[in-house]
Formats: sequence, structure tokens, C-alpha cells
Amino acid sequence: MFTTLVVEKKPELQSFISINMLAWVGSESICFDNAKFAMQAIERKKQKIDLIITRNQINNENTAEAFLDFLKKNNLDIPIMVLGKFERAENDQCTVLDSALDVKTLIKTSASILGVTAQDMAQLQVPDYFKIPIHFFNYLNYPVSDVYKQADLANSNSDYIHILDQMKSFDSNLISELEKQKHQSLFVKKMDRLKFVSNLNSEIVSKFDITDLNSDEKVTAMEMTQNLLHTKMSAFGINPETVELAKKNIKNMSAVALKSPSLKRLLARMLKNKSSFLYKHTQILMMVCHQIMQKIDWSTPEQEEKLQFIAFFHDIALENDEQAQIHSEEALKASKLSLADKDKVNMHAQVASTLIQKYPKAPMGAEIIIKQHHGTTNGIGFSAHCSGNLSPMSIVLIVAEELTEIILKNEDHFDFNKVLNQLREKYSTQRFKKIIDAIEQISI
Repeated sequence: MFTTLVVEKKPELQSFISINMLAWVGSESICFDNAKFAMQAIERKKQKIDLIITRNQINNENTAEAFLDFLKKNNLDIPIMVLGKFERAENDQCTVLDSALDVKTLIKTSASILGVTAQDMAQLQVPDYFKIPIHFFNYLNYPVSDVYKQADLANSNSDYIHILDQMKSFDSNLISELEKQKHQSLFVKKMDRLKFVSNLNSEIVSKFDITDLNSDEKVTAMEMTQNLLHTKMSAFGINPETVELAKKNIKNMSAVALKSPSLKRLLARMLKNKSSFLYKHTQILMMVCHQIMQKIDWSTPEQEEKLQFIAFFHDIALENDEQAQIHSEEALKASKLSLADKDKVNMHAQVASTLIQKYPKAPMGAEIIIKQHHGTTNGIGFSAHCSGNLSPMSIVLIVAEELTEIILKNEDHFDFNKVLNQLREKYSTQRFKKIIDAIEQISI
């Protein structure tokens, strides 16, 4: 088995890198929060290090630079992967990744450095029960697969006892008790390991303070947290856990919406990070809503905050990009979705509205606007002709979502004047005109 030395200040990011190196590449990790102690570990030569993964800078220390100098001074031929912007990549010993959270690139690059092929990873020898170091369970409130412990710690071939149920919450004291009993790892079945690790990735990332991340990592972290929220909302609805998760991501995504200098720059960042349509749609919509509300004379800070909340939750009942890209009755009929999935799309506004009614201290009237965001008053289906009973804020959301859809269909190649003409043609009545006039003033 390989050994990777991970140098990163944040324990959550150490955990994120470690579990993926273990699950995908078959490498165990030794973690340090600064270069000094990591270098001392290398000098002690207690075990061979196959790869170093380090943040480019930790606190005020140029960590990657220090490592390259250390390796050169000691004539050590250990490959190094640098996380974050780093210009001193003049030799094959150093590889630079913009984001530590881009799992595919992290694994693909690590595997290439270690000489592990895609076929090797596909044929990775995995025991019937895959070992998960027990400390990872401190990130979880429930596992997405059944979890087991060894019956006899002294015998590596002992039987495995089922202790945690799939999608059932468990008492965190259980993990403490197992640690006291000297259990260093718990186990999931081989066929469940990648599903478990994928969920664990999202759980770990949801605990991040994104101010500690670079711009690329922030996009990935918010998307992973949003996907986790969709999963948990579907399984558990509104509960203390999903509310806290939602509050955190609303705050983070709203900050992006309010601070991004232009739509094209925000979109370019998400395209670079290969964000999902569902996430891009929500994030762009939040920014468009903010820009419109800034240009409308009747807007108040409370209304703007309400619309951010609504834009965040409006598609929470949708499960994937294929569902999220449907915005008309015609598109729904023409789609290749199953009947069950078509029904989910048809009912998603009503389902989201019902969920929000249980959200503690939700903005007043938010559930009504969510229900109306496809032009119907009952939250079912799509209306080609918007009801005359729609509220002004519902109209803002409808036009903002139309603009968002056009932008995402054309990505960064859209002609703004042409877009405005499309909106004026589709929404020709006076109550829509003021909203489109406001859109004409936003920062593209």
C-alpha cells in the first residue's frame, strides 16, 4: 500500500484528502498541519513516503516552496502535489492543482504520479468489508449504508457485527464507546464503499468555513453542500440538521450573489469548476434576483433577503440536472424521464412550498412565491400565460428564472441585447415591463 504525506492546516481538509486517497488509490495518509513537523517525519525515515500533498501556503509560511527546497537539499525524489496557486512548478517533481476539492482531478493526478492506472483502480483489491477509520464517523449523523464492527479485535479475520443502519441516525456517544473499546475502524460492505465515501465527502465539506478556501474551492464546497441538502431534504424533510445546513449555504451563496462583479465572471468560475446545472441555476438565479431588486424602486432589504431565500429553495424538490433543465410543459412532455420523474418535475413547486411551510421563521409569504414560480397559483405544472393573481415578487422570480435559463443554455456566449428582446417578446404586459427594464441595468 502507498503512503501519502498530507500537509494542510484544516483537519476537515486533511480528512477529505485522506479518505479519497484510501478509497480510490489505495493509499494511507499521514497528516500534519505544518511543514516543520512533516519534514521531521520524513527525516526520521520510519516509513517510505510515496507522495506529498501540501497546501501552497499555510498561515504566513510558503509551505510548498519550503518543501521543494527541503527535498532538493536532502536529495529526496518524492513527488509533490501543491494545492492552490503556485508558480514554481519547473520540474516533474511538482504538480499544481487549483482546488483540493476537485475529487476527480485529485484522484486522477495522484494515481498518475503513483503509477496507478484506471484499470488498477477498477481492479483494486478490496476486502469484502472495507475499513473506514473510526474518526470519520464524527462527521456523520447517519450513514448511507449499513455499518459493521469486528467481533474480535485481535483477529483480523473475525466476523463482522452489524451496528448502524442505513439512513438511520445514531447516538454520537456510540462512537466514543467504540473508541474506548479500542476499535480503530468500522466497516462497510465492499459494494457500498464508494457510495459511503461520496456521501462522507459532502458531509466533511459541509463543515468547512469557506472563508478558508480559495475561489475555486468555495464553488465546489457550496455545490457539494447544496447537493447534500437536496439528499437530506428528500430523506428527512425539515429538521434541525437540514435547517442548519440550509442556513449556512444560504449565507454563503447569498454572499457570492451579492459580491460577484458580473454574471459572466460568476458563470465562468462555475464552468471552470464543471458545476452541475442544478447548482449553477440556483447560484445564478440568486445573483440575478439580487441585481433586479437593487434596481427596483419598491424593493426593501427585507424583500431582497426573502427573494434570496426563495431562489435558494425554489427547486429543492428536484433531484438532478435532467429534471432541473425542464421549464415548460412542452419540454416535460418531450423529455425521456420516467413517469415518476415527470410527476416530480410537475409537482416540484408545490412540494417545495409545502416543505418551506415547516421551515422555522421562514420569510412571510415565501411559500406562496415558491409555489408560483412557474406561473401557476397551485404549484402544479407550467403556465404559458402567467396568472393575473401573481404577486410582484413572483413576477420578479419568474422573469429572473427565465433570464437564468437563457444564460445557462448559452453559457458565456449569450448576447444580452438579444436576451432582453426575448424577454420583452415573451412577457409583454406592463407588470413585466418594469422588471425587464430593471434587468437592462444589471451588471452582465
